[in-house]
Amino acid sequence: MGALKGLPVNKRAGQIAATCGLDVESPFLGDVYIGRVVLTPSPTRNGNFDLSELDSSSPFLRSAPSENTQYQVAMEEYSKAARAKTVEGKARAGMGSGSGADGSPNALAAAATPSTPGQYKWAQTPTDLEVTLALPAGTLKRDVKVSVGAKSLKVDVKSSADANAPPLVDLKLFAAVRPDEMTWTLSGTMEGLPQLQVMVEKAVSVTWSRLEVASEGQIL
Repeated sequence: MGALKGLPVNKRAGQIAATCGLDVESPFLGDVYIGRVVLTPSPTRNGNFDLSELDSSSPFLRSAPSENTQYQVAMEEYSKAARAKTVEGKARAGMGSGSGADGSPNALAAAATPSTPGQYKWAQTPTDLEVTLALPAGTLKRDVKVSVGAKSLKVDVKSSADANAPPLVDLKLFAAVRPDEMTWTLSGTMEGLPQLQVMVEKAVSVTWSRLEVASEGQIL
């Protein structure tokens, strides 16, 4: 977008990225937002930092290259394992849930296809989230409204019999997603029920241990 708008190269942003050990293929154009994300302890959250920490002599920037390298190596190893698990899961069941029967996270473990309206399953990669939901029989695409917020996912189904019907699902997500990077589709039927598939990009590339959090913010 910066190139299309003819924005100038942001040399300072490029210098900071290089100092952090990031291999940037294209220059940053225009204004750049810099944020800090805290991964541990869970859940993933935004963290504060001072302007002084962007100085090349700050402990933050001195440690950034090694931390980024460790993170990239860990994510590459996870991605390899996730791809292998995906192939295995698809071979067994076509698709899986985001966690095993014991609640431990994995890429795509086997799971049953939702067969009751409102029943759903979920799958994940480090960068994306996928939720498959069973809709009431006879539901058409025009009857469905999918709303995704920074940490929420809600599905409403239009009902002529009850205009005030509650959402079919209203999920409070474990971590943040990118609402603008969401797509959904009706992907056929199972036992006569249409299947809604919602795909959304995570705000931070990290594996979730659960799909939702409790209302007080504790992990379910």
